Amino acid sequence: MPKQYLQLSNFAGGLNTKFDARDIKDDEITNVSNLQVYKPGQLFSSAPHTQVTTQAGTSPIAGYGMFLFKSDTQIDSTAGLTEMLALADTTESQIDIVSDPFGSPGATTEIDLGGTTDGKYIYYYVDGALRTADANGGANNTANWYGFVKRGSSAFGGDIDDWESKTNDLAAPVGTNCGITDTGYAPTASNSGVGFDVDLSVSITDDDGLWEATTYEFAQSFVYEGDQESLLTTYPETVTLSVNNYFENVYVGLKSAFNERIKGGRVYIRKQGSNDLWTLFLDIDFERGVRKDFGAQDYHGFSATSGAAYSHTSFTDATCDTTNTDATVGHDDDDGAIKAGMWVTGTGIPTGPDATVSSVTSDTEFELSANATATNDPVTLTFHSGFTIKGPSIDTYESINGFSPDIGQISFGQTNGLFYKTVTVCNMRTFVANVKYYKSTGSSETKLMPDRILYTPPGKYDTFPPNQFIDIGINDGEDFTALESFGTKLLAFKNSTLYIIDVTSPDDMEWFLESTHNGLGVDKPAAVIRTEFGICWARKTGIYAWSPSQGIVELSAKLDKNLSPMTDITDPVIGYYPQDSHLLIIQNCGAASDALIYDFTTKSFTELGSYTSAAISNIQNDVDNTIFSLGASIRTYSSAQGSTAWILETKDFDFGNPGVLKRPLKLIVSYSTSSGVTVTSNYYKDGDGSPDGLNSSTWTTASNGGVKVIDLKGIGSVASLKFKFTATGNYKINDMTIVYRTIGKSPSTGQN
Repeated sequence: MPKQYLQLSNFAGGLNTKFDARDIKDDEITNVSNLQVYKPGQLFSSAPHTQVTTQAGTSPIAGYGMFLFKSDTQIDSTAGLTEMLALADTTESQIDIVSDPFGSPGATTEIDLGGTTDGKYIYYYVDGALRTADANGGANNTANWYGFVKRGSSAFGGDIDDWESKTNDLAAPVGTNCGITDTGYAPTASNSGVGFDVDLSVSITDDDGLWEATTYEFAQSFVYEGDQESLLTTYPETVTLSVNNYFENVYVGLKSAFNERIKGGRVYIRKQGSNDLWTLFLDIDFERGVRKDFGAQDYHGFSATSGAAYSHTSFTDATCDTTNTDATVGHDDDDGAIKAGMWVTGTGIPTGPDATVSSVTSDTEFELSANATATNDPVTLTFHSGFTIKGPSIDTYESINGFSPDIGQISFGQTNGLFYKTVTVCNMRTFVANVKYYKSTGSSETKLMPDRILYTPPGKYDTFPPNQFIDIGINDGEDFTALESFGTKLLAFKNSTLYIIDVTSPDDMEWFLESTHNGLGVDKPAAVIRTEFGICWARKTGIYAWSPSQGIVELSAKLDKNLSPMTDITDPVIGYYPQDSHLLIIQNCGAASDALIYDFTTKSFTELGSYTSAAISNIQNDVDNTIFSLGASIRTYSSAQGSTAWILETKDFDFGNPGVLKRPLKLIVSYSTSSGVTVTSNYYKDGDGSPDGLNSSTWTTASNGGVKVIDLKGIGSVASLKFKFTATGNYKINDMTIVYRTIGKSPSTGQN
């Protein structure tokens, strides 16, 4: 019979342990370690992970602690696109923020969660701020907010331009020494940053006020970045209106310094002692000033004095004798402009709003509440006027925020011991699950709720009203372990069960549970990753992907669950390398471990042996890098060729005719390698589990390549033949060719 040739130039089918070695495809293999097979026509040794930097004092809990994010501002507050790495510093219960981890790692800062215990730190990053929580619920570890704040501040005469680390608490004003007055009250140092003073007068005339004649109470709130509003704090003072009266000369006083996350606040009004909705009275913005409602764009800007600021409009109207309180005023065609309650400034007038117009007796006379010094007679006076508010606004706290101010608490940073175990951002909302939080609306009692998912209003990524929740599988013996999102679909994992929830609608009442999948849960958030192909996850029984177009697909379908490498998956973490569309699955994040690589292009697996030497963090990726922490060493995955100990075990080739004997003649291997690499070759014939010794030799060549011819004549007749190669070193196989003859006899009878 003439010579025949079986050319093998493609092993991109990767690992297949599900089926018999004789029945798999020619481009599939039965065992591979540290050899890349996912590029058709190329088979080369893998590079180990490489160290990109070290961070002293860091050693995250296995599967937790690391996060990559980007910002338009560098860590030193200068402008410029930068990447930052957050990494758990368990020795101090802090998070290290490392700038430019893949370039020139240098500047480092720390954010402090306030505790003293190790934490399973988890993160989410949205709207330019990093949020951190301890999924372990460590003592005194409080949810944190870390972001760059750049804001002008007309209220205090200076800008905020810096990275800030704050407890992720949307605290309401304290209210101490703040209140509604009509005496020109000036803020004092004791009330710095705790709330707003509102100064107002009741109209003297009673002609066109639209307010109901009754007594009114007031409340205030803070507004944080992202237009996230705190709950309300009531003022102790009240104001009574008669029929047709209204509010005039309304202005706001405040004193620094406020929490840098606070961008302003609001003041509300309602009938005293009623259950009426709180109606917007004033909208306060530290940059622009104060307006009376959202429809009014005429902000009254702030005038700053020694850390205090007052919102007002002003005009200079009179030269007067101020040596006594009965002052004669000359008007400049502004009859009626001067009103009781106006704040007055001028040479010799006491600083701040202590001097006001106490009464207007005629067009040319008014009384001051405070005298000027005689040496400053006469003086030019400036009159400061606030808003005139003749009727209620249409805006309420509920219509602005979507929930009641009586809801109790709205943030995880408000009390020590509150936490969540997993988080994702989906459709402009933050979702957290397996929470310790306030058990019900208006309650101060907290409770661990492992079956609960909390979510925020749209665009308010730190605001968690207790009444916005989803409970799934209550008391089912499982806890939520991971959340991930793709588009407008929320994937909620418990230990054994996966729930897919459609959160497309802006109305949460229209959300629905799309499907339930038993046996597809995970043990921790690090076992789930979002990729361009959908959501991927790893568990002991398989590796899976979900996408809206294909649903759930088992990526590991060609790997036998009862054999290695699947049996080695005990506590997996998963990452993604976008450059080559690779999944990196480390089989056990808690100890030394092998890893699996899945290639989305070829839909194939290969194994990386002894990939980690100890416990590692979760895995993170950007466009160019896939990284994890091995203790204090920051490591990055590489798909490049490298020098490692590798194994290749082919299928059991029957040459397309299992019922006929063949006589192998030679194996021709085209390769390139660094010199001195020793390759051990073995063969297995007719499905034998033990190899027969073939030969062992040192294959060396120049870097431009070479050919190794292995004599197979001594094998004799076979029905099938499989090969195993082992080596240590930089090696690349271009192709292999088996030369053989068909004998034409049956393997069982030896007859033609």
